[in-house]
Amino acid sequence: MLTSEGMWKLHATISCFAFAGMILFFRFAARFQVPPAVLMALLTGSALVCYTGHAVLFRQPWPSPQVSGLILAAGLLSYLGNLTQTRAVYDAPNPGYAMAIIYLNVVIITVGSALYLGAELSPRKILGTLLCVVGVICISLPER
Repeated sequence: MLTSEGMWKLHATISCFAFAGMILFFRFAARFQVPPAVLMALLTGSALVCYTGHAVLFRQPWPSPQVSGLILAAGLLSYLGNLTQTRAVYDAPNPGYAMAIIYLNVVIITVGSALYLGAELSPRKILGTLLCVVGVICISLPER
């Protein structure tokens, strides 16, 4: 049986591969000139069916109206982020370049979590976060 730490790392690893596959499928769809909004509509529809089925099957409780408002706001940000992510993946010479910039959100999330949620941010984790930024800069700079 995995520990709590082992479980979140396993889930993160599965998510890593699932999202990587999704992005590669997006780029493949671009070859067939599927508009990003149509791609995201189909993706969202299939996700809605899966999430609803999961919630019903496992009898997941629905949130209060106050929390539902926060979730709806997150949904609007998700719409904006997913649509522009898809466009970036379509247009970038290599979808990995676009995703590297997009995944700089790890820096915003890490710093925001420390500032607003009281999460730990040790000097070693600050260094790791800065290395993420340096890595993205290296990937994003044009070759000369």
